[in-house]
Amino acid sequence: MRSVQSHEEVLGRGASDESQEVRVAHDGGRAGGREASRFVSRNNAGRTVMSVKVSSTRARTLKTFPVPKPGTYRHLIIGPRYSMARWARWQPRMRLALWAIGLTATAVLAFAPTHAVAKSGSLGIQTVRVESPASAASPTPYTATDPATWTDRQLAAQLTFCAVSAASPRAAIRHSRMGIGGVAILGNGARRSIGRDLSAVSRAAPHRIRPFIASDEEGGQVQRLRYVIYRLPSARTMGRWSITKTRSKAKAYGARLRKLGVSVVFGPVADLDVPGHYMSSLDRCFSSSPKVVGRHVVAWSSGLRSAGVIPTVKHWPGHGHASNTHSGAARVPALSVLRKRDMLPFERAFETGVPMVMVGHLQSSGLTEARTPASLSPKAMRYLRSRVGPDTVIVTDSLSMGATTRALGIGSSAAAVRALKAGADFALVCSARPEKVISAVASAIRSGRLSRKQAEASVRRILRLKERSGLAPRGAGRSSARAAHGVQAGRETDPLSSGGPTRRSTRLASLTGHLQALT
Repeated sequence: MRSVQSHEEVLGRGASDESQEVRVAHDGGRAGGREASRFVSRNNAGRTVMSVKVSSTRARTLKTFPVPKPGTYRHLIIGPRYSMARWARWQPRMRLALWAIGLTATAVLAFAPTHAVAKSGSLGIQTVRVESPASAASPTPYTATDPATWTDRQLAAQLTFCAVSAASPRAAIRHSRMGIGGVAILGNGARRSIGRDLSAVSRAAPHRIRPFIASDEEGGQVQRLRYVIYRLPSARTMGRWSITKTRSKAKAYGARLRKLGVSVVFGPVADLDVPGHYMSSLDRCFSSSPKVVGRHVVAWSSGLRSAGVIPTVKHWPGHGHASNTHSGAARVPALSVLRKRDMLPFERAFETGVPMVMVGHLQSSGLTEARTPASLSPKAMRYLRSRVGPDTVIVTDSLSMGATTRALGIGSSAAAVRALKAGADFALVCSARPEKVISAVASAIRSGRLSRKQAEASVRRILRLKERSGLAPRGAGRSSARAAHGVQAGRETDPLSSGGPTRRSTRLASLTGHLQALT
């Protein structure tokens, strides 16, 4: 550090005795690394002179300041007086500028929510979607329990049943976030952690409408969770049990399924055991007698329902006489024959109000159109609906199977659209990407190839069944009185395009109604 200079060095030799200026060693305005001391002396004229000595480690320049008069504030010695004057001159203008900015921001924030409500019916920022004419014509704000307020894509997702491997069920979390209607478990590689995994899948669903979690639990060779719960004997073996034993075993097994988070069983099999054919070769049928099959189907279904699990009788109109539909087209006897034998176990189940039925890819003279399996046949679907009533959910067998894709030369997405158009409520696809299927179904609804009214009716049927199973909010599938009065949930993002609907508080919904009234 440099030594402090002498008094004469600071003032400068030969300075005028009339001078009122003090020269100060300055380090560029920086306070650090500076030592200063003040000296007061009188010049030869007797006037007071103040000098400031500064020693700094940095290069210094000499600046001059007017000597303040007695009584001047100390801070005026440190900084130049012209900077304070400039601030005093600009202060009123800056106040006005700040007021203007504040008023503008307030006006924008006050106007934006009102404008958003007037445009979209909610306070949320909306993504513009192109909907079918039926949905675009309806300005009814969204509510999670009323499919009439859903987008075409949301309807399409709820009508789709996808599949994941039992070894990695968490892959379905992404599908659940899309609002998928159901998830089926495939394969036998389930681990002990599957209960936690399936719980995560259910929790991922938006607006509390959870997907069905389904599993093939027929017993014997077709039992996905055999290593997690316990093995069941084949249907042929169970067909020799008493009806009471069948019901109690189904209830006990159903309780274990429900504990794991499985809500739907694709079973029992209501097909007849016809020796020499595909189903018989795997021991998947209770008996060759329609009466015996019917009794065990009803007992097994009753036991599952007692445990809170939804049974699905399959494969209507009866797979007993058919070949393997995984590989190609399959035919069964004509409708006149099916009515007398193969359909009887199904009719017995329908009389008890079975909640779900699976349709096979089976062609039958008098029941289906030419070269059209029952799963894609409008004629067969109308016949089935007349037998099961308005509340039973109709699901197809997997539309990825060869009896639809290979036999008809179409993809799973096109088959899903045809099945839903024919009258199915659920399109089950096991090997196709759910996103592609949903997009195809949404496009069909938007274009009118699949009636939006029909799609809404199927979703309502699905939601009512989910409500009874605790998988949907109360009132799901029914028109909401709150929606009619404009007091319901708002929207957020669609889960398929990074966001779907969500529930908001009644207070916020009420505010939305008031803002709409103002605009």
